[in-house]
Amino acid sequence: MVAGRSGAYVMGGRTASNQPDYILPGRGSAQPSAQQQTAQWSQAAGEMWYIDAQNTEANRMNETFPPLFAHACVWHNTGMQAYCTGGFRSDNSTPYHADDGMWTYGVHGVHYRPLNSPVLRTGNRAARGFHASAIISDMIYVFGGVDCLYCNNNTLYNASETVRHDVSTGLTSFHPVPLGNGPRQLLGSCAVKLRGNQILLIGGAEEVDGRPSPLRDQLWLFDPTNETQPYVPVRDATGSGPQPMWGATCGRAWNSTDVIVHGGCDPSGADPTDGAVYVLKTERVPFEWTKVDAPAVGGGAGG
Repeated sequence: MVAGRSGAYVMGGRTASNQPDYILPGRGSAQPSAQQQTAQWSQAAGEMWYIDAQNTEANRMNETFPPLFAHACVWHNTGMQAYCTGGFRSDNSTPYHADDGMWTYGVHGVHYRPLNSPVLRTGNRAARGFHASAIISDMIYVFGGVDCLYCNNNTLYNASETVRHDVSTGLTSFHPVPLGNGPRQLLGSCAVKLRGNQILLIGGAEEVDGRPSPLRDQLWLFDPTNETQPYVPVRDATGSGPQPMWGATCGRAWNSTDVIVHGGCDPSGADPTDGAVYVLKTERVPFEWTKVDAPAVGGGAGG
C-alpha cells in the first residue's frame, strides 16, 4: 500500500488468510509440493484498489497490476507516480527469485522497467522481496529483504547492502554504509519518511538458527546525509507499542508527524494476535507510542 495526496493505493499482494512458512525454508528443508504451491499462491492478487481518504471508500481500479507480493511501494509527489520495487511473482515456478524491476503507476497507467540493482560479491544482482523502501526528493532507498524463496542458499540483506535508486536518472547503486553500522539483517520492516532527511524503519526480523527472529531494535533512524553513522537505533521510545513483528504496514500523512502502524506477523511464524492500530508520535524526542484501538479482525501480513 502506498499513500497519495488524497488517498491510498493498494497494489498487488496476497489475499490468503493463512501465513505459509516461506521465508527461510530453504535452509535444510524441502521445497513445497505442487499442490502446496497452488494452495499458497493461487490468491496472489493482480489488482489495484484506491481508498479515498475522505470517505474511506475502496474502489477497484481498471489498471492491472502483476501477481506480485512482498514488494515495496513509494509515492513520488513531484512526479505524481507510485514506484514499486522488487517482490516475488506468484506466476513463476519455485524457487521464487526476486524480481529485479520497478513497476510505476501514474496518469499513463502501469509500466515496468528493469531496476538494474547493483551487483553483489556473488555476482548476482541485489534484487529482493520482503524489503522496505522510502523516498527523499528523487531518491528511493531500499532496505533489507531476501533474494529468493525456497532457495537452498538465499541471501538476507544487511545495512551495508542498502540500495538507492535515482528516479530522475534511473541510476541504482549501493548507499555507502560504514562496516558494522546498522542491522545485521533486516527482513520485513516498514519504512516511512519523516520530516527532513530521515527515514524511520519499524519492526523487522533477522535469521537465528534458520528461523526469523525479532530484531533486537525495532526502531531505526536512517539519515543518508550522515556519512559516519547513517543508521541509529531508537531505544528510548515511550508508551505502549506493538509486539516485535515483521511485515507490518506503516504510513504518515504529508501534513503530520504521526506514524500509523498496523498488522504484521510474529517472527516465530505464529498467527498474528495483535490487531490493534498504533500511532508513533515523532514530533519530538523521545518518540511516543499510543495504542489506538483493537478491531475485531486481527492484523495480517504485509506485502
